[in-house]
Amino acid sequence: MTKPARPERTQRATRASAPVRTLQHPDAVRAAKRAARTKTTGLTLGELADRYLRHLETRGATLSTRFSYHLELWVALDVLGRHTPVSDLTLERLAAFYTCDRVTKTRTGQPKAHVSVEKTRRVLRQALVWVQGAGMIEKAPVLEDATKH
Repeated sequence: MTKPARPERTQRATRASAPVRTLQHPDAVRAAKRAARTKTTGLTLGELADRYLRHLETRGATLSTRFSYHLELWVALDVLGRHTPVSDLTLERLAAFYTCDRVTKTRTGQPKAHVSVEKTRRVLRQALVWVQGAGMIEKAPVLEDATKH
């Protein structure tokens, strides 16, 4: 009795599909990161919100704070548009947002508490100031005194 023929071994999948890492000079890496940070044309409000919430997480903000800020930014994204470029925001457009019904009134049409209105305004303002400080935009379109709107 002869042994049955052994099936041929198939080659294992190689890691050819994995991206190939190339070594770059550290100065080139820093320059690329700087260029990515200062690239302002493509930054949308949705990307700004995502990056700001990730920043809060790395800074150590609690889950409840991040969730609360997420809800406030969601209002801004819903009213102003998730795909709106940050560069398209003007002081007039922010003033209109700060006074719109979605910010100032509840779902039933009743006026929101002053603290709630100010929180919505503050969270968007903080995100815009943060993105300016991170070098992603030159100047944040921030109203000096949002309480007058």
